[in-house]
Amino acid sequence: MKKLFLIVCCTVSVLAQAQVKLSFNPEKGERYQYISKTESTAKQQIMGQEIPMSTVMEMSFDMTVKEKTEDEIRLECIYNDILMSISSPMMEVKYDSKNPAENPTKMDKMMSQILGALAGKSIIVDFEPNGSVKSISGFDAIMKDMLDGLPENPEMQQMANASMQSFDDKAIKNMFEQAFKIYPEQAVNIGDSWQGGISMAMMGADNQINNTYQLKSIEEGNAVINVSSVFNLMPAGLEGALKGEQKGEIRIDIKTGMPISSTVTQTSKGSFEAQGMELQMEVVSKITFEQKK
Repeated sequence: MKKLFLIVCCTVSVLAQAQVKLSFNPEKGERYQYISKTESTAKQQIMGQEIPMSTVMEMSFDMTVKEKTEDEIRLECIYNDILMSISSPMMEVKYDSKNPAENPTKMDKMMSQILGALAGKSIIVDFEPNGSVKSISGFDAIMKDMLDGLPENPEMQQMANASMQSFDDKAIKNMFEQAFKIYPEQAVNIGDSWQGGISMAMMGADNQINNTYQLKSIEEGNAVINVSSVFNLMPAGLEGALKGEQKGEIRIDIKTGMPISSTVTQTSKGSFEAQGMELQMEVVSKITFEQKK
């Protein structure tokens, strides 16, 4: 009986130690360096013609905790190196802040004007303890730099406006919440699951991604979390939807709540109709987010 009692006590103790409270809790003055990368391949069919496209977007940035209270954590984010490439039968565009093109095309110059305005610039992001973004400031000045110097050609202006939808306040907010809005409301044990939703901007419309997280394990002070999601993206002004799912793994530092790494794969498929034409689309994306040592 005594041995059984000791076994029960030990089991309860182990389970209690496995329970963790996860929240966004970095220390004031700390600096973190990250690299985010998105690699996508798309198959588009318009009027029976298939148009493949591949895109790569890679950014490195520093995050420094400037202020911290019980209700808010303020970070300064400084963009460092930026790389973006788009490849399709219709066009080839590339921008690399570390290795500028020797003979840039008009499209390369436009992309350089837009993305070059980000390099070395900083914004202020105010977070809540659950990883939600309360506000972003400083991006208006960056947007002005993006627009200044662009050619007055209407076609180029239209393409520039479409490109900059990926870099406005809303898009940047979405990017940060995908990485940080991941914490459960209560303490969790290994095997526990919780729900979370984030907004996703797509072609002028706000869409919701519903995420399910599960604490897979605890390893050397890190929480290893599985994530699975479903989404239904409906662009503004178009009939149709892009339906898909994503699966991946996230590692976060239990003490600070800061992500160590994450890898997520998205798959989606759907069709849209505009001006009497049907567009069928299939997209596969791999998204990685990693803290630099």
